[in-house]
Amino acid sequence: MNLPERPSLETNRLILRPLDKADLPALFALHSDPEAVRYTPHEPWKTPADGEAWHARVTGNRESGAAIEFVLVLRETGVPVGTACLFRFNEPVGSAEIGYMLAPAHWGKGLAKEAVAALIEFGFETMGLKRLEAQLDPRNEASAKVLVRSGFTREGHQRRNYFAKGEHSDTGLYGMLRDDPRPGGHL
Repeated sequence: MNLPERPSLETNRLILRPLDKADLPALFALHSDPEAVRYTPHEPWKTPADGEAWHARVTGNRESGAAIEFVLVLRETGVPVGTACLFRFNEPVGSAEIGYMLAPAHWGKGLAKEAVAALIEFGFETMGLKRLEAQLDPRNEASAKVLVRSGFTREGHQRRNYFAKGEHSDTGLYGMLRDDPRPGGHL
């Protein structure tokens, strides 16, 4: 998929900008936190080499058009506090999946919802997508609430269809169409 050149998005409190190698030390704190990565497919980073490998994978995905990763930076301080991405592009359908991750110190403050709103706007208005999807572990109730409050519809539940970190888990399926009503009045 042809992705826009190094886009930056802005919300009231966040800047979503392209990943830079200089972000890795701040992102190491996030990705090495077992609580932060509990519902992600990857193990906590143990060494800086884990971050280097992730950076190489993300950069390769960007260059191939397979994904676009953003760093969530607090507008007030310039400190990276998370990541967000669009991936699994399906060009014939005009869809993509969204993902996001936020440092636990910033949970419960509405920042994830701001980041998701920016991804929704970018996906539909800039990229011209027709559908956005999200998959999550249903035990991640906070993330499910972010999606629903952002306008996603819970579309399904798959039982024990996922295996990561030594355990089987279910998957909650969420979707949003371009013409679905969105919080804030966007259509």
